[in-house]
Order: sequence, then structure tokens, then C-alpha cells
Amino acid sequence: MGLEIEHHLKKKVRKLEKREILLHNLVKIGISKLRDFHTEHRVEIVGLLEQEKAQFKSMHDLIGERVKQFVEKRLYACDLLQTEVKVDDIECRDVHITMDSNSSAVLEQEERHLLDRNLNVALQKKIKELQRNLRQVTNEKVKALMELARLRSIVHGMKHRTSADEKGERSTHAPAIERGGKLKSLLKKTRFSNLISGLDYRGNEDHAHLSNYDDDRTSIKPKYPVDFARC
Repeated sequence: MGLEIEHHLKKKVRKLEKREILLHNLVKIGISKLRDFHTEHRVEIVGLLEQEKAQFKSMHDLIGERVKQFVEKRLYACDLLQTEVKVDDIECRDVHITMDSNSSAVLEQEERHLLDRNLNVALQKKIKELQRNLRQVTNEKVKALMELARLRSIVHGMKHRTSADEKGERSTHAPAIERGGKLKSLLKKTRFSNLISGLDYRGNEDHAHLSNYDDDRTSIKPKYPVDFARC
């Protein structure tokens, strides 16, 4: 009985060890996958940020170049207007120059305000897009960390459960052995009492047969002299 319990416990321990090894391997695989996922997305995010930075820089350079060209064109137009005004009457030249300069200054100022506003709108859109991408990546990272924490808690709970199962099996086998010993002693007592009662019963029967035999002998004794005399 003890060997069977020992074999059963060893088998259970081996089974629990295999299960623990399997869970450990699963956790290692999950952690490695999470690391690969994190590395892959980190590289991808860095690439996207670099790409957006390059696009933003090229856009900024393009806008600056166009503004510069526009200013140069406006200055060239102003110069042309000024040269054309010089051909006019000397009296009206100063008036026309001042009017053209004022109008050109107003136009340049309005165009600069328009360009600045468009540039600010484009910058705000790009910043919002980058913030949205960064928020999405942060949420994915938080989800991955939560999944890793959940896996670790599952593994810890299963280890605690396996140790509790081992302790429970040991505590249940000890009372089972004790109950088995009590049952054996009880069976021995009942067999011994039955044996004694059987012997008593046979002894009474033998005593009854002996008493009957003595009665038969006493009943036979008076007949012997008669039979002997007859002979």
C-alpha cells in the first residue's frame, strides 16, 4: 500500500513538474514575442517619425523658398512700376511712387499674413497627426505590458495551486493510511471473536455428544451381566 502511494505521489510530482516546465516555456515564448513586437513597432514608429520629420522639413523649405520667390517677384514688380513711373510726369511721379509703394506694402503684408496663416495651419495639422500616432503607440505599449502582467499573475497562481495540491495530497494520504490500519485491526478483532464463538459452539456440541455417550454407556451397562449369564 505504501509503495503504491509513493508511486502515485512520484507520478503526480512528475506530472506537476512537466506542467510547470510547459508553463515556463509558454511564458518565455510570450515574453519573447512581446519583446519582438515592441522592438518591431518601436523601429516602425521611429521610421515613421523620421519620415514625417523629413517631410515636414522639406515642406518648410519649400514654403520658405516660395515665399522668397514671391517677395523677389513683388520687388521686381515694384521696380518695374517704379521705372514706368519715372517716364511719367515729374509732378505725378512722387505721388504714383508713394501710392504704388503703399499698395505693394499692403499687398506684401496681406500675402505674408496669408502665408503665415497657411503655414501655421499645416504645422498644427502635422503636430496633431504626430500626437495621434504617438498616443496610439503608447496605448499599444500599455496593452502589451498589461498582457505581460496578466501572464505573470497566471503563472504565479498556477505555481501556488500546484504547491497547494501537493500539500493537500500528502495530508489526504496520511488519514487514508491511518483509516486503513484501523480497518485492518477491526477486521482482525471480528475474526478472532467469530473464531472464539465457533470454538465455544463446537465445544458445547462435543460436550453434548460425550454426555449422550455416557448415557448410552450407563444404559448399556446393566445389560452386560444378563448377556454374559446367557452365554
